[in-house]
Amino acid sequence: MEFQYPNEFDFMEGIDAFPAYVYKTKFDFNFKSFQSKVDEYLKASKELSTERGWKDPEHGDAITGVHFNNTEEFKVETDWDVPHNWKEFKEFFDFVEYVTPFLMNTWFKAPPCHMHVSESWINVHRKGGWTEPHHHQNACIAIAAYLEVPEKSGNLLIENPLRPYKCSEPLAQNSTDLIWGPIEVETNDVLFFPGWLTHKTESNPIDNPRYVLSTNLAVLNGLKSKPTWHYEGRRDK
Repeated sequence: MEFQYPNEFDFMEGIDAFPAYVYKTKFDFNFKSFQSKVDEYLKASKELSTERGWKDPEHGDAITGVHFNNTEEFKVETDWDVPHNWKEFKEFFDFVEYVTPFLMNTWFKAPPCHMHVSESWINVHRKGGWTEPHHHQNACIAIAAYLEVPEKSGNLLIENPLRPYKCSEPLAQNSTDLIWGPIEVETNDVLFFPGWLTHKTESNPIDNPRYVLSTNLAVLNGLKSKPTWHYEGRRDK
């Protein structure tokens, strides 16, 4: 009796021997209740970066608050603190502390260590705004938290970390499908990924702005400054 090939390939199972590079969850930021504060913060950051001639990864009609992480280093006086010190994000960063042990164990099998939030900032992408390819140097864990994502305002794009090895593979002409993987996002999505993972955003093609809170978590060696928390290892519950 001849073997009958099925019409669908559901008999094939894909197996990934390694943990996922990106984890997604939800958190209710209640963004509308403090959007005006964020807009003032972004306006001040734009004025600062323009005055100082500082460059950043944002293009088109986009603003980043990343520069407020450097004001102490460059002895810049400002009334704006970094977002991880805002009262509006207190519950969110308590949540980040809770999930960090799971990620440290899953990705790195890390021993107990002191962790801290090394940087945090908010980006806005208005129509035509986007973020160029980059990674988060020296960050153990990077977080992208989507405060406001209007429908069809664009996704996050992750570069395939196996890109150098895929250059010998056959591709359709002008195909980038195997290089940049889209991750669909919506309001209150939170993505966690290793800081080394290169990423960018799609351009926002609509009139309504897209707001994203970015955060870097780092291992604090030597305890030269106060740690945000101490990671004790696996948290099973």
